[in-house]
Amino acid sequence: MSLVYFIRHGQASFGKADYDALSPLGFRQAETLGEFWADIDLHLDAVFCGSMKRQQQTAEAVLDVFRRAGRKAPEPIVLPAFDEYDAFGIWDAHVADLLTNFPEFRPLVEEARTSRKAFQRLFEKVMIDWAEGKRVHPDEPTWQSVIERVTGGIRTLIEHYSHLKSIAVFTSGGPIGIAIKAALELSATKAMEISWQVLNASVSRFYLGNRGIFLGGFNDVAHLLVQKAPEMITYR
Repeated sequence: MSLVYFIRHGQASFGKADYDALSPLGFRQAETLGEFWADIDLHLDAVFCGSMKRQQQTAEAVLDVFRRAGRKAPEPIVLPAFDEYDAFGIWDAHVADLLTNFPEFRPLVEEARTSRKAFQRLFEKVMIDWAEGKRVHPDEPTWQSVIERVTGGIRTLIEHYSHLKSIAVFTSGGPIGIAIKAALELSATKAMEISWQVLNASVSRFYLGNRGIFLGGFNDVAHLLVQKAPEMITYR
């Protein structure tokens, strides 16, 4: 049975032209994890990451620090199964749909442009409606198809790598929520809700074997908390 660390990427460049890149704080979060792993002399038999830039940059930043400390780590293997879904694309399409077909939501949409709380309320409604299949556009994936993609990646780990002792997977909040869904047999909606709680550069632990996937720990950021710098704890 393998111990698998699922790591959410560091803070991305929210509000910038290239969101899919780590912010300076995101690099700092990743490097801090690398330092922590080096300090505890963690051994990794295999490393995977999604194909997104922020996922790969996090893996590279962690492993660069890890290796500079004299620790050995394999080169990451890219598995697109662990990519994040396009939440921004879904948001844009569905908010436009709300404004066109449900004028009663216009005040909330306008408020969301300036209020974080209003944005979060509307974002949660849009994404839960999408996850539950209430509004799905023909040219976008369904939440169920994302779940199937990520669980396919987990099956790949089980079938081909569960003989290894320790594995790291650098991914995003959505796939981590889906991994927890698989381990705890949760609903698709609950997997979405859990994914919103996943902190940047957090570590969730799972055990993989021929009996499936089991949860060992969720959303650990002890490596960030010991820095005693509140700005290190971020959700986006």
